Amino acid sequence: MPTANPRPRPRQRREARVQGSSPGARAKTPQRPLYLFLTEPGLSRLALLELRHRRLVTRKARPLRLNLRNYDVLVLPSDVVSADAGVSRLCTNVLRASVFGRSAVTPKQLDNLAALFRRGRYRRLVSSLAGDHFNRLDSARWVRQQLLARGVALAEGGRAIWMIVVDETFYFCEEVQNYHDAPGRDRASSRSGALPPTIGAAMVFAAQLSANDVVWEPTAGSGGLVSEVLGQSDVPILATDIDSDAVAALQRRFSGFDRLWIASGDAASAMLPRLDLTLTIANLPFGKRYASPGGNAALYLAILRNSLRHARGRWRGVFLTSDGEALSEASRQAGLAASIVAEIKVRGLSAAIWRLDRASD
Repeated sequence: MPTANPRPRPRQRREARVQGSSPGARAKTPQRPLYLFLTEPGLSRLALLELRHRRLVTRKARPLRLNLRNYDVLVLPSDVVSADAGVSRLCTNVLRASVFGRSAVTPKQLDNLAALFRRGRYRRLVSSLAGDHFNRLDSARWVRQQLLARGVALAEGGRAIWMIVVDETFYFCEEVQNYHDAPGRDRASSRSGALPPTIGAAMVFAAQLSANDVVWEPTAGSGGLVSEVLGQSDVPILATDIDSDAVAALQRRFSGFDRLWIASGDAASAMLPRLDLTLTIANLPFGKRYASPGGNAALYLAILRNSLRHARGRWRGVFLTSDGEALSEASRQAGLAASIVAEIKVRGLSAAIWRLDRASD
């Protein structure tokens, strides 16, 4: 969890008031709950578009946007949210906050929070804070003490209530969805080192798939992007990887999918069984762990040229890389227009989702 910076001494009296020890502290709590949609840092714009597209929120929804170290957060009132309409693929978590406010947690709110723990049989408090108004450890300890005084003893395991604090605003939330709930997600999609599935989902969503698309994933790896294409469309998919062990694992993982073709092959020279490719989508090698002998720009250009050899006029590419300079240069040499869809972090490394386009023939 993010840790707030230590507060300077002049704020210590303010902290006591924030924690509700002052009899005069009051916080108004609207009766209707709020919904918090958490996504990867940098993906809030795409996540909002997806929520509207899936009708999980209304078209006119205008969220409050918050930033934590590990999450972007969209906050919306319940009257613009249809939580039962479907499942978001871009959100890591969807939370419902029935206890929330600003600056001071009142005794009545603490009573409601204790009742929520008992009613839902929650056993843990998970905290995520941003800003220096609250101290994370002190605040979490204080909330635990207040709950214990109300007969709620917390444990190390079990279901959790989230405490999210940004500056002076606090939310106590129940989780109503996490990223595992999206159809097609399995253990392989969240294995160590794999692309976070919510980022893969954002790439596929940014590609704006249609029924006439034919997709190639040239560096398929463990199949995270393949899984997201399968989860968001019914289009045919070609998947290749230079690692024969990875290809064997892909064949096991996706056995039974008739619209998926899998083969071993170098992304720069693989011979594909179709010449009507409309989308290439890939988590490109960044050159950090897997380096190309000729450098990233040469590798990226070779992948683009191989894509275009198998493509029809309306082809486009969606790529993830931390080496934007190399992709820009490769795009220029291939005669493609390049634009950044989202600037994100992938396991702490700055990267960007790019879209490349060419004019239709």
